[in-house]
Amino acid sequence: SVEPVFIQKSFYLDFSVALEQFVEKAGRNFTSGGIIIHGKKYLFSGISFESFYSVQSRRKTQAWLIEGTTSHDLSSVLRINPSNNLNGWVSFSYDPKNSQWRQSFADLSIAIIKNWKFHSLLNYDFILRKINNVDLYLIREAGRFELRFIWRSLSRQFVVELVPR
Repeated sequence: SVEPVFIQKSFYLDFSVALEQFVEKAGRNFTSGGIIIHGKKYLFSGISFESFYSVQSRRKTQAWLIEGTTSHDLSSVLRINPSNNLNGWVSFSYDPKNSQWRQSFADLSIAIIKNWKFHSLLNYDFILRKINNVDLYLIREAGRFELRFIWRSLSRQFVVELVPR
């Protein structure tokens, strides 16, 4: 990863590159590599737009044969954070290699009253054309801990958690 390159005061790009070699005794060798380009634009106070483009490649070599896959992903996120009492984001993921929308997420957090907040997370799958999951949280911040009352639609479970902050 490198330092961000500011195109404008409110717009920057940064780049990450990764390469790894996996060698196993059984003779299976894998090489993986990729690049991620990330851009962020601050639109207004508390509102920003981000995009990520990644190309990942994985190759397997066995004697003279080389086989593998390459994947592409284009994701965009709109973040809204006008105050400490309200924040959220919406993201979309697109596969340019296959010209296919993949999935979308939406996240919202609202402060209700002192030390209580409502939080939700939604996942939509474009391939299955359905909402995969909705998580609803009621959170009480209590000193060094958070008490969370959670409904998870995927597992159809109600969960109570006590987690450190």
